[in-house]
Amino acid sequence: MGARRVDPLAKRLRDRAARVRRLRWVDLSFNRLTDSGVHVLLKELAGHGLCLELGKLHLGGNKTSPAGMALS
Repeated sequence: MGARRVDPLAKRLRDRAARVRRLRWVDLSFNRLTDSGVHVLLKELAGHGLCLELGKLHLGGNKTSPAGMALS
């Protein structure tokens, strides 16, 4: 899932996180995310202050490289 298709996922995640006020872990395993998709998603979440308490981010089973995993 490239950057273009991540925007709706980021919006849904942001909307849910706004309701619970804290985002401590996110499991995005097996969502076909690419390096660029991970970058867009994290940039979106960070822009809204939702990564401040994020302790775990599961990205297994996606199309990410070691460089993309380093972004997280």
